[in-house]
Amino acid sequence: MNSHSKKAEWEELFFKSSMTVDLEGIKEALSNGVDINLQNPKDGMRTALMSAAFYGKNDVVSFLLQSGADQNIEDTRGNTALMFSIDLTSNNECTKMLTDNDPSSIDKKNLNHYTPLMRAAHMLHYARFELLLKAGADITSINNKNETVLEIAARSEKDRVIKVALKHIDKMGLQEQMLPHAYRALIL
Repeated sequence: MNSHSKKAEWEELFFKSSMTVDLEGIKEALSNGVDINLQNPKDGMRTALMSAAFYGKNDVVSFLLQSGADQNIEDTRGNTALMFSIDLTSNNECTKMLTDNDPSSIDKKNLNHYTPLMRAAHMLHYARFELLLKAGADITSINNKNETVLEIAARSEKDRVIKVALKHIDKMGLQEQMLPHAYRALIL
């Protein structure tokens, strides 16, 4: 068997292990030379870190970050591992690990110009919403529909998110800047 087909076999193991978040399979593939940041063309160009973040597999996320995985790589929709950590299948600790590891990724926007904070507001993840705010997420960020988290939460009828957002706006002294968005949120 030539080295190209052996490399392809290890990459296939890596992709399968990444999709099922099998830490031992990931470790085996990596020990045989697979790039830790390899993106799967059959899975939207996701990385192993994105899959681990999506499923809230803290041990795998921790291992991949400690092994040098790049959490700012984007899939075909512009989502990073932090954005995947906001999904229903993940958990707060996973989101915290990623924000602690690289705080600069906290306001990264996907192709729809959604930030992780906007996704947390939309997905009803109150604890992750607050975690992202405490980590410094920009509450004034605007998506491709000219909406902030206030409009996103209002459209989704997420009163609790709106209350947390308004308290943060008050605390940060952003009332004047956010007034038009607060008004739009009220009429939605």
